[in-house]
Amino acid sequence: MSDIIGSFYLKKVASNKLLGEFTNNKRFTVSEERCELLEAGDAPFLGKYNSKWYIADQCYLATLTIAFVEHAENKDVKYKLSWFIQDKLMYEGEAMLVEDMLIGHYISLS
Repeated sequence: MSDIIGSFYLKKVASNKLLGEFTNNKRFTVSEERCELLEAGDAPFLGKYNSKWYIADQCYLATLTIAFVEHAENKDVKYKLSWFIQDKLMYEGEAMLVEDMLIGHYISLS
């Protein structure tokens, strides 16, 4: 079973950046996540991003990849998110597109 189970949202802001918030079963607060686009995909939100968030004054950096869920019934509204820290997959999540925001859940893999 995953150690961390959480929820999040991400929305597009200026300059192809994403801004959002998350919470999980280990935290009793809401934290902010900021992502800068590295490689654009062929649809909105798709691509590779530098992701940054803080927990208890400690900064975390990851590479976030966002892709469509391959076998989803509604392929253009359901997304797979993967956060890699030093090339190791640490978190994985799914989201749906709602009013120009990705809203979803994630789990830890380590």
